[in-house]
Amino acid sequence: DRHLASPPAQARNQIRRTLLQVLDDVIRPLDAGDEGTSRQEPASVKKLKQGDANWGLTKVLLGWVIDSIQGTIELPQHRQQRLLELLDTFRRRKYSSLRSWRKLIGELRSMSIAVPGSEGLFSQMQAALVAARDNRITLNKHVHAELNDWWDMLHDITARPTSVAEVVRKPFTIGGDCDAAKAGMGGVAVDLTAPDEPPILWRTPFPYDIQRRVV
Repeated sequence: DRHLASPPAQARNQIRRTLLQVLDDVIRPLDAGDEGTSRQEPASVKKLKQGDANWGLTKVLLGWVIDSIQGTIELPQHRQQRLLELLDTFRRRKYSSLRSWRKLIGELRSMSIAVPGSEGLFSQMQAALVAARDNRITLNKHVHAELNDWWDMLHDITARPTSVAEVVRKPFTIGGDCDAAKAGMGGVAVDLTAPDEPPILWRTPFPYDIQRRVV
């Protein structure tokens, strides 16, 4: 397992010693009876010398670059480039093999966790997969529209890391409702963390040029 943290130096050393001790408690350390066998120490000395068990502010975890100071998550550069190249091969096609299409969907699903708003960008690609005939996928205009949306979103995440706050779902702190009409929009907002506080009512008129375009 890998851990990412930024406590004081003394605390880091203590945490590291505790983790190594717990490892020995869970997995039996080597003893004299293990001589001549292939059994190795629970904590690999070779890996420790290569840098394991060293604390870091930036780590690659499960293929993602995590920055604990900036609070961001992003794909390594080589994975960003590979995804863009893979996606680009389908943007001009009318057909795809079933195997290649499944590979594309799998790649996109694996990285959608760090692309806010991408959860709804699989419907047309999945529909094309269901409608496959003779191991061939037809890429219609709806599929291409979805691919273009992915193209734009992938360029966005390559231009800036994704904030962890964008992908980790947290309890809502503000609730309420809103509506709009030709004259303007308005609603009510409630602080869910302070239920005894009165709700906030708001209303904003639309500019006249917008009102004229509303039927």
